[in-house]
Amino acid sequence: KATMTQIAWLTIFTAPPLIFLTDIARAANETLFDAKWTAALGLLPFLIVRMLPGLATTPLGSLVLAERDARAYAVANAWWTGGEVAVAATMLWLYGPIGLAWSYAFMAWLGVAAFVRQLPLPARFISLLPPLLLRPSLWAAVALAMGYRWAVAHYVVSNDLVSISLYSATGTLFCIAIEHGCWQALMPRTFNRASSK
Repeated sequence: KATMTQIAWLTIFTAPPLIFLTDIARAANETLFDAKWTAALGLLPFLIVRMLPGLATTPLGSLVLAERDARAYAVANAWWTGGEVAVAATMLWLYGPIGLAWSYAFMAWLGVAAFVRQLPLPARFISLLPPLLLRPSLWAAVALAMGYRWAVAHYVVSNDLVSISLYSATGTLFCIAIEHGCWQALMPRTFNRASSK
């Protein structure tokens, strides 16, 4: 339970800034670097998608070491590494560099599954979907980012670095406030206990 709470808080404070990062990077590329990094920016969403399950792998790895032993941790890492290499090679062969990017983006979920599989049976049934994907802050950030892109595309909205940075900072604080409110309303004891640590 403590590990799931840790993963939830990592997601709350990390996911909203990551969601806005693509727009900030695009504005920074045009403002500061004369659009020299335009081609590379196409890979940034894949990196961001990779980081979401990556928020779970470190706490889960520590949990496997605590609940099991170093051998179980090594087995999980071996499965994850082997799967990453096999899928990356296959996707690269089938689709070229973009296949490698897709593989990199989504194969961190294999690491999550590998670590969960090494946990004792009762802990395996703790779902990772609520801590990672069912976060109000995550989906509020997605909605705000998509709304900003829609406004830029359809209306005269400034897309300069200062504007998007201020929007992203305000949006991130708003998303965290939403999460705070949800935690206090739904799980006040858990929230207060986590806040006091």
